[in-house]
Amino acid sequence: MKIIASDNYARETVADIVVVDKITNTYYAKLIVSLLNNRLHIVDSDKYYKLVEDDYLLSCGLEDLI
Repeated sequence: MKIIASDNYARETVADIVVVDKITNTYYAKLIVSLLNNRLHIVDSDKYYKLVEDDYLLSCGLEDLI
């Protein structure tokens, strides 16, 4: 599992960012995601954090469109 930062506005031109990779404990991973979204989230923030599986394909932003 990994934690990624995705675009809050679902724009296809913005790439996903890997924050933490190779997570083994999902309990702590969910806690970290919750803390990142609640504590670091500013109104109208560009990014939000989520927990995804290892086989999740990251968006590369404009590279995907070209």
